[in-house]
Amino acid sequence: MLPLDENYRQRIEAANRTLAENGMRVLGIAFRVQADPTPSETALTFIGFAGIVDPPRPEVKTAVVMCKSAGIRPVMLTGDHPLTALHIARNLGIADASSYAKTGVDLARMSAEVLDTVVDTVTLYARVSPEHKLRIVDAPRRRGQIVAMTGDGVNDGPALKQADIGVAMGITGTDVSKEAADMVLRDDNFSTIVAAVEEGRVLYDNLRKFIKFSIGGNVGKILAVVGVCKHEPGSDAGFFAVCCPFLCGLRL
Repeated sequence: MLPLDENYRQRIEAANRTLAENGMRVLGIAFRVQADPTPSETALTFIGFAGIVDPPRPEVKTAVVMCKSAGIRPVMLTGDHPLTALHIARNLGIADASSYAKTGVDLARMSAEVLDTVVDTVTLYARVSPEHKLRIVDAPRRRGQIVAMTGDGVNDGPALKQADIGVAMGITGTDVSKEAADMVLRDDNFSTIVAAVEEGRVLYDNLRKFIKFSIGGNVGKILAVVGVCKHEPGSDAGFFAVCCPFLCGLRL
């Protein structure tokens, strides 16, 4: 066993950074030989790292593209290392080459006013706590934006409750997250949310068209009756009364 001097420390930090930059969750492994069965986290000997890959589902990247084309801005909130989160966010299209991650430490130093100025440009937050998630959700809501929050853990509960639409995972989600959310996904699939938004917008557009058609038709009928009632010999009111419903229909 060798002492952990500055040289070895730099090598360890470089290895950690390399694994994180490749999208891995990194676990450090160390041991200690002792007769006492009581666990101790001091005087340990470092033996290496374990890099864990948790790849996103293939359909998520397409769902992110659809969100952006529909005017929805996806934002990633995670407790992972900033480099790990940035790698995943770039692969999904949430972040680009010029993007960077705001950390929980950065948020702790920000006032509400400062956060309001950056919340529209930052798409990735890493090493965040439940309190930070709550602030991130609340900031765009103060600016009049509609916020949907997805989550599955206990630490997501406050933010799910605060969001305009809280969406919990039905399979891996905790009871706390499901109770706090407005909606629970049965398949834990992000693309399901995008499909639901698309279907909702279709229904909303159809409803608007129906209302416009109904108003246009009824106004035309009312004006037709008014035109007939006020018709005088030699005037064009009768012609206007006949044409008005047709013109109202053309405006739709």
